[in-house]
Amino acid sequence: MLGATLLSIPVSQKLFGSLFIWIHRTLAGGAAGVILWHVLGTTSQSARILVICSCAWWALVATFQFIRSLFFFHSGRILDHSYHPDVIKLSVKLKTAIKFYPSCQFYVFEPSYFLGFNLLHSHTALPFYYLPAESRGSASEITLLIPRLNINTPASLKLKNGQRILLSGPYGKKEDVGCYKNVVFATKGVGLAAVLPLALDFAIRRNHDKRIRNRWQEIFKNQQALEKELAISDGSTFESLSQQNVVLGRERDALSKTKLYLDKVKKVDLFWSLESNDQMEWAGEQLRALQALDPQKTFFVVWCGYPCPRNGNPPFELSRYWQCMDPDTTRSFEDVVSKRIGEERQQLSGSFIVKTSGDKYFRNQMRHAVLEAIEDEVITFGEAEFQPHGPAFKAAPQSGLTA
Repeated sequence: MLGATLLSIPVSQKLFGSLFIWIHRTLAGGAAGVILWHVLGTTSQSARILVICSCAWWALVATFQFIRSLFFFHSGRILDHSYHPDVIKLSVKLKTAIKFYPSCQFYVFEPSYFLGFNLLHSHTALPFYYLPAESRGSASEITLLIPRLNINTPASLKLKNGQRILLSGPYGKKEDVGCYKNVVFATKGVGLAAVLPLALDFAIRRNHDKRIRNRWQEIFKNQQALEKELAISDGSTFESLSQQNVVLGRERDALSKTKLYLDKVKKVDLFWSLESNDQMEWAGEQLRALQALDPQKTFFVVWCGYPCPRNGNPPFELSRYWQCMDPDTTRSFEDVVSKRIGEERQQLSGSFIVKTSGDKYFRNQMRHAVLEAIEDEVITFGEAEFQPHGPAFKAAPQSGLTA
């Protein structure tokens, strides 16, 4: 048991690489077997009963896990995947649509020759994007991010397009921030994965409500016009106009029964401090999709702070509200975000929340910024449930930025 414990330290994990999990299991299983053999060889009846009950409980849990995988897990196939220094990104086509919420997490199980899937080892995955055209809250095609939170994730997880995978979930608490008028997401590195789905969900809910309201108002105006025409129509057009009015009335009744989310959110600020310029490779597509959901650019403010000067084309259409900021020698991106939080609190009325996700040092900076910005107005501060343990690689030094 001591060997299995010592093997768990980061130095041993890095030394053994992909073999770590199997060596760890072998040592732990061997130690458990020796203890079992020793206890069963004793004359103590109570010790034997305790061991037998423990083994029975383990077998029961394993059986339950297997049965649950047959009926309650979600299977799908990988449409596309890509490896990055800090995350693994994969698009999955699910066999059936599943319900989930933006702040949830899944466990991903790899295929295995035994029992179809390896139920003894899983990887944490975050839903990063789903098609807005699908009904909100469920989707059959989603993009997942698997953060590389430990050394062995890239070595142990081997994927290929068309491969079957198994998902367990969703798990985690729901982030209830729709009751605030002003929402600020301050993130660093892989922490973006915790809040970008929330921003996407806000846009989808907002566009849904707007579409229902606009169509209802359009139907109301058309019915008013039809009633005026009916008042002066003769017998040749009366029946046709009446039928049109009935059809519009049915559509209006159906819209009246459609759920509206009625979020109070009026503005969302998203500040992302990149730990490496390469992180935009896995986030750029989703940021462009978010921008497309706000064509008038009245709902989102998105600023991305680069640790090194950016090369090539911008990842999205730049404007006053959508910016990519390069480093300079005067101020850090965290300083800019801290100052911006104070300015927004002074300029905007109504409830205000700052939700953050990043390494511990970054979260402490944002917490300090909120404390400094609080004067007569209240600011709610919260941390997302998912928090990266730290950079997956040594990020380039960041001294500051310029717009």
